[in-house]
Amino acid sequence: MVIWSALFAPAGTPARITAQLEQDIVRIVAMPDVAERLKTLGIEPAGLPGARLQARISTELAAFRKVADAAGMKPAD
Repeated sequence: MVIWSALFAPAGTPARITAQLEQDIVRIVAMPDVAERLKTLGIEPAGLPGARLQARISTELAAFRKVADAAGMKPAD
């Protein structure tokens, strides 16, 4: 299992703001000194753009839904 984290903006955040944040985060994570520091912390920097992040979230949700269904798990009330 891979543990990952992401930065999310509130619904309704203007597209120009989210686009700028995405661009800045991808750029910062790709900086050699930042990437190296993250690696020393055991973090593999990815800096996925929004569309690729959404695809990953969708894929992982589907996979975990299958596991939960197979285990008979139901959402809590």
